[in-house]
Amino acid sequence: MFAILPAWGLFNAAAMLVGQNLGAQQPDRAARSVWLTGTYTMAFLAAVAIVFVAAAEPLVAIFNDDPAVLAVGTQALRVISYGYIFYARGMVMMQAFNGAGDTMTPRGRTWSASGAVRSRSPGSSPAWRRLVRTASSGRWCCRRHCWRSS
Repeated sequence: MFAILPAWGLFNAAAMLVGQNLGAQQPDRAARSVWLTGTYTMAFLAAVAIVFVAAAEPLVAIFNDDPAVLAVGTQALRVISYGYIFYARGMVMMQAFNGAGDTMTPRGRTWSASGAVRSRSPGSSPAWRRLVRTASSGRWCCRRHCWRSS
């Protein structure tokens, strides 16, 4: 997890660059900033993925040396690492929407992607469905205060 933290800085830089360039009335420059930031982030996470795939077994062995855990952990690290490049592009794009002031698009895409997985999982309980309904209605409660988001 710590290996991909620099990518979070690049994700946030994309949002800042879009907001700054749109504020300066330069939408073409904002779009170029997003594509460049996405390319740099993909290159960084590709390098991380190469290291994780190549050295998966020694990396997992740092945490546990049980052969069964080592086999499953090595396979899991490799499978997860293959998605890093796509994760990089997607997160830069979502942060670009945030920087442009559009928070509904990233929220909708995130909820639809995670909701499709969670609603079909065996652990989707009535309490989880109630939480999703409450969150999607825009009503948020915190102790004694409740408010609606617009």
